[in-house]
Amino acid sequence: MKASLVLLKILSLFAIFAVALAVPSMTTTTTSSTPTPTPIQCDSGSQPECCQSVQLGSSGVVQTLLELLGVVLKNLNTEVGITCSPITTGSSDVCNASPVCCDDNSFNGIIAIGCTPINID
Repeated sequence: MKASLVLLKILSLFAIFAVALAVPSMTTTTTSSTPTPTPIQCDSGSQPECCQSVQLGSSGVVQTLLELLGVVLKNLNTEVGITCSPITTGSSDVCNASPVCCDDNSFNGIIAIGCTPINID
């Protein structure tokens, strides 16, 4: 009698195992597409910059930098970016300072002249 109970338990376990294998798993596959970042464009055709500071050309710090670089501004009310680096599309870099588009950023990131604030959110 004990042998038949053991055999019955084994057969029951095999039956449960077979049913478990036969039932398809309830998994759901979802796909999400990550949107391609839109390139940040400046109206002037220049590349967006992230400047640590943006000040008027009449400020003392800007005047000192302009003198050292031998640059003369025609309009001292021009916005000048200080310590600027390019903002690239899709980069993981985030501009926590002043994102701007500038008319002249040919000073190796030291300054950029004619800057206008932009929104990069």
